[in-house]
Amino acid sequence: MHYLDRLFVGPKYETCVWISQKADKFLTKQARRHDKAINELLDKVEFWAKNGFANWEGGDGHPIKHEGDGVYRLGRRSSLFRLIGFYENDDKQSFLIIDAFLKLKQESARHEKERMRGVALIKKTVGSWQKTGE
Repeated sequence: MHYLDRLFVGPKYETCVWISQKADKFLTKQARRHDKAINELLDKVEFWAKNGFANWEGGDGHPIKHEGDGVYRLGRRSSLFRLIGFYENDDKQSFLIIDAFLKLKQESARHEKERMRGVALIKKTVGSWQKTGE
């Protein structure tokens, strides 16, 4: 079971964002060495949430990229940190961050694609995640 806590939730956000405890734990641990990069990424995620994630989706060069099976990758070119998740519903008003990782190089490695497949499985499996504090 993947439990999700509020990250950017409320009426000022076009897309509310929830984060899994696993992803939050990873970012907290990495913040010891990469505090600036993580804070910059989270500031951008909040900006995208305020304006609606759908406005920032696209292919190469866009910060929110569809990776297949309903899974999206969030990231900035200036950082190798990536967040992986999916929209809760087709209305795209709520995004669930399930996993986070630090890319080892510019191209997606096999283990990164496996993580995306894992997130896709969570998306498809009814009852595999739950929001807390809703």
